Amino acid sequence: MLPIEYQNFFNVWKKQIWIFAVLAFAYQAVVQQLNPFMISIVMLPLYFLLTKGMMKRYYSRPFSEGRVVTEIFAISLLIRVAEVFILAFIFQQFNGMPFMSDHDDFNYHHSMLDIYGYWQEYGVTAIQSSNIRFSTGMYAGFPYFGAFMMKIFGPNVYAARLGNAIASAVTVLVVRGIVSNYADRMKTIFTTLLFTFSPILTVFAACNLKDTMLLLCILTSVWGLTNIILKRRWLVSFIALLASISFMIFCRPASIFILLLGSNVFFFFRVFNFKHSNVLFLTNMLALVAALMIWKYCNDLELTTDYETFWETNLDAAQRTIAEDSKAGISNLSIAKMLTAPIFAICSPFLPPTTLAIFESKEVTINYTFHGMLAYFSLLPMMIFGALQALRNWKYQPIPFFLLTVCALYKFAQANSLLTILSPRQSLPAMALLMLMIPVGMDRFFNRRKFVFFVDAIAIAVLLAFNVYRSFF
Repeated sequence: MLPIEYQNFFNVWKKQIWIFAVLAFAYQAVVQQLNPFMISIVMLPLYFLLTKGMMKRYYSRPFSEGRVVTEIFAISLLIRVAEVFILAFIFQQFNGMPFMSDHDDFNYHHSMLDIYGYWQEYGVTAIQSSNIRFSTGMYAGFPYFGAFMMKIFGPNVYAARLGNAIASAVTVLVVRGIVSNYADRMKTIFTTLLFTFSPILTVFAACNLKDTMLLLCILTSVWGLTNIILKRRWLVSFIALLASISFMIFCRPASIFILLLGSNVFFFFRVFNFKHSNVLFLTNMLALVAALMIWKYCNDLELTTDYETFWETNLDAAQRTIAEDSKAGISNLSIAKMLTAPIFAICSPFLPPTTLAIFESKEVTINYTFHGMLAYFSLLPMMIFGALQALRNWKYQPIPFFLLTVCALYKFAQANSLLTILSPRQSLPAMALLMLMIPVGMDRFFNRRKFVFFVDAIAIAVLLAFNVYRSFF
């Protein structure tokens, strides 16, 4: 039998799943429309049963660490590879093509084909960003990755997705490495299982999108920084950090700033309490200088835009962004005109709320109408409670506080764009970082009915307020 803290967790989680599953079905009954991804609600009890079953297995039998890691990786990979073919079939049935839209994933596929064709003719080499269709230098990383996968699996629609499936399975192992730096063995296994069977990670791993690779890079950087904070394996951690942020130059450069700023904020909070903070600060500066040198070298080869232009462009865009001009399709939501970025950042654990919304355009089927988000909301009270415990014990638990700092900065950066903060896809790294808070508060999560009710009430209010207004007005 599992220890009492795990039994309590699973009891609360089971009730949460019932609440949000009933809410989803009730909403669909009211609007009298069946979303093609409604079947993903079945993932909720399956997510629960698989996590609980595997947790019982690992608790009752003294498996070696090597066997646990191998099994979790193999299961993660198997689930994600199967999802690649399942999701492609669903897209084909509902969209008439094996893509979720004729935009991002469709364009990425054709960029990959162009790079693959060039490599077949001239050999594997870098290509100037201006010669890659549907891509700027800042987003050429995933097309290159997909073209490389096509060299292995052939020029088909599954190649890059299979690469994403592998990357997502590796991400699960990175999560284990992060959690092991601040939690005991069983909590580490438990959190890793939550990521292994997560409907959110599984579905996005099967899409032809860069977000799974971005998540791997961000969490690998976080793993490196947590090791540096604890003064463990400095060289390996620095190499992992530098490699990750270097790839992010071609994926989402703004995330580099968030990661390094987050660790420096942590440094200033801990400078008088933690003797290794100076090592973290110097490592950050070294990583930043090295990344800028790599960025400049790539710019000299015309593989990407120079970093001065990138930051000037993004800062100008941020200053001009206003809610009513957002591409999130909520310009008719008048209250959005009165909400500011800080308010969105504070409310961000309850966003994205578009889980239940029904949009006519097929291009947003995954971005906005993804019922796997219900799995996120079912775990939300436990995540919020863990985050509060991390804040409460910030002097004694440096790693959870650091993770929360990065998560908060990521959410605050998202808050400038309604399109970003309301999208599960764009919020994937922030949601993953918040999930890492779960083991922090597990030992104290007893008899918290009022707390769970309060969090659920806010989450349901946000869900209904947005979706009812968006669907009926």
